[in-house]
Amino acid sequence: MQSYTRHQLKQDKFASFVSKEVQLATEHRKTIIAATAGIGVIIVALAAVMLYINSRDEKASVALGEAMRTYTAPLRDPAAPATPEVKTFTSVKERAQAAVKDFNQVATEYSSTRNGKFARYMTGVADVDAGDLKGAEQNLSEASSFRDRDLSALAKFALASIYRDSQRDQDAIRLYQELIEINSVAVPKSTAQFELAALYEAKQQPAEAAKVYEQIQKDEQAANAPDKKAPAGAQAQKSPIEEMAANKLAALKQNAPR
Repeated sequence: MQSYTRHQLKQDKFASFVSKEVQLATEHRKTIIAATAGIGVIIVALAAVMLYINSRDEKASVALGEAMRTYTAPLRDPAAPATPEVKTFTSVKERAQAAVKDFNQVATEYSSTRNGKFARYMTGVADVDAGDLKGAEQNLSEASSFRDRDLSALAKFALASIYRDSQRDQDAIRLYQELIEINSVAVPKSTAQFELAALYEAKQQPAEAAKVYEQIQKDEQAANAPDKKAPAGAQAQKSPIEEMAANKLAALKQNAPR
């Protein structure tokens, strides 16, 4: 009897163990299936998002192309009749005003796309041609805050030109210094340096301009220093940028009061 009881207990324990393992396996299988289904839903959702983004990018690209065609449309004589086959305008201002409208529509409808952001920059550029400096400053300031390094640099460069023309020299200097620090592909460091030096020259500050030209020379010499593997005594050739800075510096010294 005792033997039977012990044997029965072992069987009961084994059955209980198997039952629990089966239950755990079932629960895990349900979890795995649920997780797999969840991943499937996520993948489908991501695919839908990507299709939506690609679709919007394509639409934004087409819309931006149309706006660019307006901005570059040919001009006709005011007395000449318009032709329906080709979009034309009677003046730069008229064309720019139409382009502002088109670019702004693209920038507003597709603000999350790169084409939409570029359209915001172009709205500011077209504003300048239309004579709307307030609108230009507003649109270019917005574009200058974009995370896109090159697009932001282009906007800052255009904005600095507006500030120079508006006698807001300190604002222009600040932007040029920012562009020098950023050193983007769209607006290289040397481009911003030459513009800054030209601004100092226009302000009759030759000493400040000379410092910028000297810095350009130093930067170019460092960038074009002979390779360590080059033969002893080898000298680096002056780059066109360094030559330009040297010529500007020489002209400054020649024109300096004696």
